[in-house]
Amino acid sequence: MKKIPIPTILTAAALVLVLVLYSITYQVKFFETAFIERLGKADESSVATTAGIKFRFPPPIDRVKTYDTRLKVLDTPEVESTTRDGQNIVIGCYALWRIANPLTFYRRVPDGVEAAEEKLRARINLVRDTVIGTVDMSAFVNLDASKVRYTEIERAMVDQCRAEILDDFGVHIEAIGIRRISLPERATEKVFDNMSARRATIAATSIEEGNAAAAAIEARAKANADKILAFASRRAEEIKSEGVRATTRIFEQIGPEDAELFHFMKSIDALDAIFQQGTTFFLDTRTELFRVFSDRPGAIETKSREQQ
Repeated sequence: MKKIPIPTILTAAALVLVLVLYSITYQVKFFETAFIERLGKADESSVATTAGIKFRFPPPIDRVKTYDTRLKVLDTPEVESTTRDGQNIVIGCYALWRIANPLTFYRRVPDGVEAAEEKLRARINLVRDTVIGTVDMSAFVNLDASKVRYTEIERAMVDQCRAEILDDFGVHIEAIGIRRISLPERATEKVFDNMSARRATIAATSIEEGNAAAAAIEARAKANADKILAFASRRAEEIKSEGVRATTRIFEQIGPEDAELFHFMKSIDALDAIFQQGTTFFLDTRTELFRVFSDRPGAIETKSREQQ
């Protein structure tokens, strides 16, 4: 009889030991919860929540079921709901959930996570419609941001379904959020029309206020201009009166012997001003102004003496 080598025997023994250990132990990861179904039965004492290597009886006596207890995201389709004031709104939600009681989850949803998501989706849709039916459209769409109540609506949806879902499926709902909001096509056109009308009203009000402000500014400007012109006219009359009085005083100060010279100088000044403008004019030779051209200086003096 051929002897079996010792290395082969040791290897076989190690392999058998590994298989035995594998059949009587199981591992629970830090993000998992497990329970043991012994002979088709399980209770709360069969649940293992701490991570590590656990012992069990080999199959078919014990069967181990593990569930991932990390948060999962569940999306719900966008469907149309009706608000309290009879307006329709298309809303899509999401939920954050995790398996909190693996034993209840296994008993109520034996087909696994996908089947659980279908049940959760139907329950969340029902809660969503119920909560939306208690608020008006203004809680979702409003020009005043302080009147939008997304947070309150999300909290109300969680409060209405969290306890029931935990009891029914062993699932804990961490949060329910509003993912997207839109309006039905027929409602969208109506909302746009209302918004356009409101904007037109605001624009018309602004135009009227602007016209009123412009009219007030124009009236104030005209009043100020009238005051300035009136003041300027009064001042001009005062200056003119002062000039007349000054001229009168000057005339009074001119003696008879200087009158001729005064008139002569005034005529020269007048001619200088006229000639600077390049004006063509016609004068009667008998006028006092023309005498400076037609009479000799001696003649002017003689006529002045004769007139005196």
